[in-house]
Amino acid sequence: MFSQAFPVSDTNGQLNHMNYEDFCHIASVCTEQIGPKCRRFFSPSNFMKFEKDESGRIAILPFYLYVMRTVSLTQARIDMSELDEDSDGFLQPHKWRMLKRIKKQRDNDSASSQAHKKRLRESNENSHELSDHEDAYEDANS
Repeated sequence: MFSQAFPVSDTNGQLNHMNYEDFCHIASVCTEQIGPKCRRFFSPSNFMKFEKDESGRIAILPFYLYVMRTVSLTQARIDMSELDEDSDGFLQPHKWRMLKRIKKQRDNDSASSQAHKKRLRESNENSHELSDHEDAYEDANS
């Protein structure tokens, strides 16, 4: 939503920038469309964290990446806290082993999926080659 409403770069690949007024406008739009939880990203102190150009504007891309990393980290913390059986802030060894197995399975699934997609592409390319040969055969026999 954010990147669609406020492109991070122009058609020349140059980073787009926003001043504080733009920043506040984006905050209003995000709050309206997403909800009040996004307000915490649009504080004056957050705007001040980013490098400014000669006009006092910040690049949109670093801010966008900051928001995405923060949201991702927060979600990871929530996910991990659900595995903390005794709520002491630590995971038991068997939970770590389980997470390692899940990660390994995801990695295997990802590799398998990529290999499957490659086989499909190759199969499609081969079927196009066969189709070309069939067309040539039909042309020769008509």
